[in-house]
Amino acid sequence: MTDTTDDRRRTNERIHAAPDNGYRLSVIHDGYGASSGLAESAIVHDGEICYGPAAADIIGPDGVRGWMTTDDVDTMRDRVRRLPRLDGCGHGR
Repeated sequence: MTDTTDDRRRTNERIHAAPDNGYRLSVIHDGYGASSGLAESAIVHDGEICYGPAAADIIGPDGVRGWMTTDDVDTMRDRVRRLPRLDGCGHGR
């Protein structure tokens, strides 16, 4: 039996969190926290990191959050799903 949690830590994934509101949650496992087996996430739209107020409220003003557990990622994914339809991502700040 394969431990899927361990597999997720070794691979990068882009989670399509909310196709109906325009946001995606990008999760990588070779960024901030990788040496501790943790993930890094960003909210993206059209391949660009979102810096708008709604995204910043979830992920922080830097657009990226590291050192996230699987539970942290799941919680963030649920919050991204509840965001209103894309209202200005603030690409490139």
